[in-house]
Amino acid sequence: MNTRQALNSIEEQILPRAIELEKAVLGAIMVEPDALARVSSILNPDCFYEPVNREIYNEITRLYSSSKPVDLLTVAEGMTGNNVLSDNGGVHYLAGLTNLVAGVTNIVEHARIVKQRYLAREVITICERLKQVARDTTIDVAEVVDRFNGELDRVNAIVAGEGGMKHVGTIVAGALRAYETREENRKKGIFTGVPSGFVELDELTNGWQGGQFIVIGARPSMGKTAVALRMLKTAAKHGVSACMYSHEMSDVSLANRL
Repeated sequence: MNTRQALNSIEEQILPRAIELEKAVLGAIMVEPDALARVSSILNPDCFYEPVNREIYNEITRLYSSSKPVDLLTVAEGMTGNNVLSDNGGVHYLAGLTNLVAGVTNIVEHARIVKQRYLAREVITICERLKQVARDTTIDVAEVVDRFNGELDRVNAIVAGEGGMKHVGTIVAGALRAYETREENRKKGIFTGVPSGFVELDELTNGWQGGQFIVIGARPSMGKTAVALRMLKTAAKHGVSACMYSHEMSDVSLANRL
């Protein structure tokens, strides 16, 4: 082993990674496709240390963006001929990932750890690169500082949620899938949202959905508070936590109205 190989070997030993958690995340997604939505804002393909895991996540996100089902068989079919997967056991490697899954409850925490290891690797790589630049006496120190600030901005962007940025095609595909699910549930008589307490309104909306911001507008003394309290009471009756804040009425007045 020459000096360069020795240095590379040491670097491989010290670079942070979480291989088993990478496998657990990929396996969970192939077992429970809805799990991808829970980690897509956290992870991007670069977060995976192992090249084969990176390739698998790439294929998973490609299938998802194309509105195709994500499972062991579809991923295996999509990666037919992929040399990186073939070199690591092919379909047997994919099957091994699903065998590791005990559940998807902790997938978000696993994804965050994978992301943290990736960020640590990025910091190490940046520092090593800048160290080499700083040693070059032909480069002005001000340029070194500029490069440092640029690299730091890139890492900050990743920490701030670069993984949450999505192409509009991915968003539209997700919206279409959500619409199809709502339509199927409507036909089956399945209610998916939080009921408002107003039957005709719920028939139009299928209940309040996650991420919505609902505004009730009317002139003074038209019953806005009463409507809001009715909605909160109905939500609470269906097991949804509800809380009321008011700048106009005291707690006793609200209780009396309720």
